[in-house]
Amino acid sequence: MTPRGRPVLTALMAGALALLAVGTAARADDQAELVRKLRTAPFEERERAARAIGRLARPSAATVRALAESLTDGLVQHDAARALAALGPRAAGARDAAVDALRAGAGKPVITGELVTFLGRLGPDHADAVWAAVRDVADDEELSRFDRRDACIALGELGPGARGAVPSLLAIARDAEDEDLRAAALIGLGGIGPDAAEAEPLLREAFAAAEGQRARIRLAEALHRTTGDAEPALAILRKLLKLRPDRPIVGGTITTYAMALQLAGSLETDGGELVAILVADSWKWGAAEHADGILGALGRIGDARAAVLDRCEEGLASDRERTRVAAVIALARLTPSDAADRSRVARTLAGAVDDDARAVRRAAVDALGALDLATFPAAPTVAALAKVLGSDRHGERLRALAALAGLEGAPADAVTRAIVDNAALGDDAFVTGEARKVIAARGSAAGPVLIDALGSDRDAVRALAADALLALERDAPAVLVTGLDDARPAVQRQAAALLGRLGPEAASAVGALAEALVAAAPAVRQAAADALARVGPAAEPAVARLENAAATDETAKVATAAARALGALGEVARPATPTLLAILARDAADMATRSAAAEAIGRIGRPADAATIAALLAASETQGAAFAPAATLALGRVSGKRDGKAIASLRKTLRGEDAALRAAAAEALGAVDRPPSAVKRDLEQAAANDDDAAVRKAAAAALRAID
Repeated sequence: MTPRGRPVLTALMAGALALLAVGTAARADDQAELVRKLRTAPFEERERAARAIGRLARPSAATVRALAESLTDGLVQHDAARALAALGPRAAGARDAAVDALRAGAGKPVITGELVTFLGRLGPDHADAVWAAVRDVADDEELSRFDRRDACIALGELGPGARGAVPSLLAIARDAEDEDLRAAALIGLGGIGPDAAEAEPLLREAFAAAEGQRARIRLAEALHRTTGDAEPALAILRKLLKLRPDRPIVGGTITTYAMALQLAGSLETDGGELVAILVADSWKWGAAEHADGILGALGRIGDARAAVLDRCEEGLASDRERTRVAAVIALARLTPSDAADRSRVARTLAGAVDDDARAVRRAAVDALGALDLATFPAAPTVAALAKVLGSDRHGERLRALAALAGLEGAPADAVTRAIVDNAALGDDAFVTGEARKVIAARGSAAGPVLIDALGSDRDAVRALAADALLALERDAPAVLVTGLDDARPAVQRQAAALLGRLGPEAASAVGALAEALVAAAPAVRQAAADALARVGPAAEPAVARLENAAATDETAKVATAAARALGALGEVARPATPTLLAILARDAADMATRSAAAEAIGRIGRPADAATIAALLAASETQGAAFAPAATLALGRVSGKRDGKAIASLRKTLRGEDAALRAAAAEALGAVDRPPSAVKRDLEQAAANDDDAAVRKAAAAALRAID
């Protein structure tokens, strides 16, 4: 809103040299927290949240919706409206809510000025939807002259689409008592352009009568836009060229000069020659105290003529830190149409990340992050931000990550590579966590780089790649399956292990994991079996492959992992029971594999036929066998009340000399289906009197299971 009590033209020109605010690049979770505070926090926190949102470089759609909702909240509506005005087109999603609030809040100056300012800043693309509401504010004589002036200026910002407001603006320009309000109406007419050509007499009269150079500049620009006549503007620029370069510089002169640069840029071909002269002349001024202000003004021209780039590059060579920051900011505001100039801007900003001054480095990182890589070259931009990721400063690394996250049109593989190749991330857990989020936001497109990184010889890179792959969530299984086809066994093994960490969510990868059970490397086969175990019953299609691996794999660890996986699959692996029984009975089999087979039979569970119970009974009574405890426990899991021999054997084992077997027997008896009452008495005795604490604990747990 225009500051109260300040003439409108002064208010319009104030801040003409303000440096570009690149904005804060908040992560999605940070914005979610701001939204939460805006909606539910105490009053002061809600105010602060609204103001913080107003500084965001890229507010999310959810954030903008929350801000729009706050326009109806009397406690924070003023701060919400101010935030929208600051965001402008970035908050276009709040347009309709702002129009509704403007109509509903007629006569409430607390938000009217901010709302019309916001609607005006949406620009010509939204003019059809908002101009009438803004026009009504300009016409409302009951509102303050400040709000009406803001509305006139906003109509000009809406451009030709606000042509319907021309009669209102003409009436204000002719009849309003307030001089500044009349001037604002003329500026609004100038913004509308040729459709407001009938305002020419009023504009020429105001131009002739204007005493201040700034007012003359604005009116000259309005004349050029409405009539195409550039002569008044050129006359002003020619006069400015006669200023002595050694003349003492004061704030007013600098502001006028900055406005002249803007005016020259708006003249396009009409003022092209004068622009070049002004830009060249500006550096004479730039050597003085206000070099940063001049460079900031250069950035407002927006057309990256070579001369403008030259000035910015010279500014970056200055000894003054403030000037170098201003040069970066000026570069960030340029929108070159020529590809070579865009490349030059990107390269120059990339070079600034090596500056000795932290403020310059930060400005360069933020400027790089604001580039649209659909038009600016990606390679130097991403490479420069990758370099900052290697900084030893925590804050700079976070800033670079935020910039990478916000890059529009950045190739996912380039961004991902820039992050995972940076070993320094491994030393900072918080930065690494943020890096994982940035990569995950790229989705499956980041997959090839992450899979390749699993084969790195650097622990930090492998760890970051693994975490980032898991963070891909729904895309993770498909990406990790590609890792199973990698030529490097280490990558295959890690891909299988990560699929296992996904658990049932990796069900779509069961076929690929089953194929990996016959991979050349034993470590890969073992990892595949372990992963299938974690997938659980959804891995049923792999039962036959697991059964074969358990029975025939020459590597004991692989056979053991396959047998355990069958147990993890539960009921769906019942067809593999005969094979598991054969493994259990095979003297040549590894003891760990035989134990895993017994355990798997128990986990597959009831119902069990007589042959299964008999085999487990024999195994559980094999003296000194390492697999006997597993067979004992499995016996309990498959037995029921009618399996008298099995229950009798377990009760006998509970009273035996081997503590490990007694504990297994206690747990097994707790798993028996509807055990006879004698079992409960035996367990009570063991829980109270057994010499071994593990046995007492197992017996107590069994009693709870029975009860």
